[in-house]
Amino acid sequence: MAATGNPAGMATGGVKAFIKASEFDGRQYKQIAKQHKKKSRSPHHETSDNNPNVIAESGNHRVVRCSSDVQLIVQVRSGSGRWPWVAIAYVLSASRLPDVLQRRSMGIPAEDVAALLAQLREVPA
Repeated sequence: MAATGNPAGMATGGVKAFIKASEFDGRQYKQIAKQHKKKSRSPHHETSDNNPNVIAESGNHRVVRCSSDVQLIVQVRSGSGRWPWVAIAYVLSASRLPDVLQRRSMGIPAEDVAALLAQLREVPA
């Protein structure tokens, strides 16, 4: 049986979509899915509640340093679950962060912006 669906199925569901559309039987699918899950995200991934790189948090918004310390990431809580935080902005320079947080298009309430900025002032550069 030939593979069906989009062989580059990454845009329509990633690895799972491609595996489901392939010739794998149930045991092979479960084994590959388990291996992929092991590789995917650690408990300290940038979108988890356990991220050790959080430098400011207020309400449903927070700022984290990326694991390689190259950029700052502004995140919003998207719900509860294993990975509840979603990135809404990536900032390369800490000096640009206040401008980004204060943009109306970010949708961050003024009181959260003020709290985040206050916490960021206390963080060493």
